[in-house]
Amino acid sequence: DVDDINDAYNQNIFVSVASGNDGSTTGISRPACASNATSVGATYKTSYPSVFWPRVRCGDSPANTTTVACSTNKAKILDLVAPGALINSTSINGKYEEQGGTSMAAPHVSGTAALMYQQFSCSKPHNIATPLPSTIKALLIHTAGDINSTGPD
Repeated sequence: DVDDINDAYNQNIFVSVASGNDGSTTGISRPACASNATSVGATYKTSYPSVFWPRVRCGDSPANTTTVACSTNKAKILDLVAPGALINSTSINGKYEEQGGTSMAAPHVSGTAALMYQQFSCSKPHNIATPLPSTIKALLIHTAGDINSTGPD
């Protein structure tokens, strides 16, 4: 919920949120659209076999470059993309299975943010404050590589 994201943000907690898997190019799902959230879409790696996303009825095939998965909600307000296809994850029966989508991509961004916070806390002088979530978000966005058109992705 947007209020929970804003509460976390106001307590200096970074929040990454999956953008949704409807294949939209004009919007992203709630609460990823919250201004204090870092919205995350999914990428499809070229070395993967073809993947069909039944919910959206689209497919991704091996190409020359890593690309944004066709199922990702990818409006202009999308902040970042991260690996989100064929991710080995836990399943209901305590086993592992390959899953895909923006919910598999968002933890990559959360983990990267956690590593940034850890690195900062290990290397900072004791009189410098921990970076704000907005600083972490800006660093992630401005150091990410472009994979599609020029600009944030």
